[in-house]
Amino acid sequence: MSKLTLGKKLEVIDNNAFEGCSSLKQIEIPDSVESIGEGAFTYCTSLEHVTIGNKLAYVAKSAFSWCNLTEITWGDGIAKIGDSAFACNQKLTTVSIPDTVTELEYKAFAGCVELSDIEIPDSVEAIGGYAFEKWDIYNEGGDTAWYDAQADGDVYAGKVYYKYKGTIAEGGTVNLKAGTK
Repeated sequence: MSKLTLGKKLEVIDNNAFEGCSSLKQIEIPDSVESIGEGAFTYCTSLEHVTIGNKLAYVAKSAFSWCNLTEITWGDGIAKIGDSAFACNQKLTTVSIPDTVTELEYKAFAGCVELSDIEIPDSVEAIGGYAFEKWDIYNEGGDTAWYDAQADGDVYAGKVYYKYKGTIAEGGTVNLKAGTK
């Protein structure tokens, strides 16, 4: 089975439902799906493209880990991306987080070593530990072009504090803006 077509009345895909379906290349999750369980598509090593329906608000822990995704098409309802949800998709090069997302949990995209472009919107209020672990955010010349273009001072990715750019005097302090997570 290389393409999985799911019924338009399906509401739940349970934990590990399609784990290890190694010939699955593409899946379109219909708008009717409200819940995808942990590890639902983990180790689907041929899976390259997933389209997520509009009713799904949360991508569960390890739901698409250890696949070979090259493209993710997001639904309009995604609010949270769970622990290791897309971890170890080693062919994934670009991720544009939709502006409906407020949180990326622990290791959400860890081990996606080929990522070269990530867009995080202002709607994101929290980024969990190791969310992009093993992703090299530096180029050969130092920091990324995006970071280099930022003014000296506090640097934010959405509502998440990234780091201070420049030099802080010994004993100096950093004042975070209101709403920082």
